[in-house]
Amino acid sequence: MANGVFTSDVAAVPAVSATGTNGASGVTATSDSGTAVKVSVSYTGAESAVTIDIDNGTGTARGIGITANTQLGTCGQFNTSGGIGIQASAGLPVGGNPEIQGIAVQASGNVGVQAFGQGVNEIVPAGFDSANVAVQAFGDTTGVQAASTTGIGVHAVGGGASPASPAPISQAAIFAEGGPGDGVYATSSTSNGVFGTQTSATGDDEDAGVFGSSLALNGNGVIGEANNGREAYGVWGRSTSGFAGLFDGNVQVNGNLAATGTKPFIQAHPTDPSKEIVYVALEGGEAGTYVRGTGQLVNGKAMIALPEHFALVTDHQDLTIQLTPRGTWLQLYVVELDTAQLGVREAQGQSGAFDYLIHGIRTGYADHEVIRTKR
Repeated sequence: MANGVFTSDVAAVPAVSATGTNGASGVTATSDSGTAVKVSVSYTGAESAVTIDIDNGTGTARGIGITANTQLGTCGQFNTSGGIGIQASAGLPVGGNPEIQGIAVQASGNVGVQAFGQGVNEIVPAGFDSANVAVQAFGDTTGVQAASTTGIGVHAVGGGASPASPAPISQAAIFAEGGPGDGVYATSSTSNGVFGTQTSATGDDEDAGVFGSSLALNGNGVIGEANNGREAYGVWGRSTSGFAGLFDGNVQVNGNLAATGTKPFIQAHPTDPSKEIVYVALEGGEAGTYVRGTGQLVNGKAMIALPEHFALVTDHQDLTIQLTPRGTWLQLYVVELDTAQLGVREAQGQSGAFDYLIHGIRTGYADHEVIRTKR
């Protein structure tokens, strides 16, 4: 059967015009093995091969520029060399009703939209799932490029999640909602899974390259984990000029705390606001505990009950003690010492006051290795 050929040599007058009314389609094309509709433009100044304008005339419903559905084959194939394969925009319908939004491209199937940048081999890389994917994009430099002048560049919602309405933020490059899953999950074989940089020179103290927050009960703002190698760190903070880390609030360490420098506490100077007081923690070759106080001899005898917490954390062996008389010379000696109580005597049976300082070792840490193999 010969092709039907229609031509027009008048600008803005189409060669073929089809109109459907009462629900009928304007054009329906089918093919048993070839392409149902093939469109080409030979004029190099042409803006587009296909232009679709939607105006339902009511201002109450959304318009759909392209609806594409496929089960197994290619729903729509757009080929271009140096140009734009698909350019789609969605805005307000005629009448400018701000409550109505347009849909530029709506696609469903194994892959809704599959796009390859110029110079990219049109083969889906290994590991990419081509079943039930909304959009797949592959480029030699950038796979997907998205921008918004006033709002959100990319809004991604994971499986099982419901989009937030309204969104908790108004501006972001990427807004991801995980729902039951992760909002963003990123991996890298040789570099960073996630890399964030804050570039503003005028940012305040709460601006950050990466910020983590949790609103859940007992939730965590940031979790860092490393389980491969002794020099791997769950969280690594570093700085060449400022602080590598800052904590506003309490800090808990479930394990040992190591520092190559001192471990001080800092307190404001009570009379000079330009200065501060820095005390450094006492250090030694053991995990030491201590308790101190003042006792009173009556007729040369004193029995002192030590606080319960000292016995709970201190090994009952290897206790040492220092006694210092107050006000007068006393011949003091110890007759009983354990983690629960202290017994003191005076050789001449005199009464008087004395200070005591008892040192012990934390229970379970008596075998602390002072000099060890470098870790």
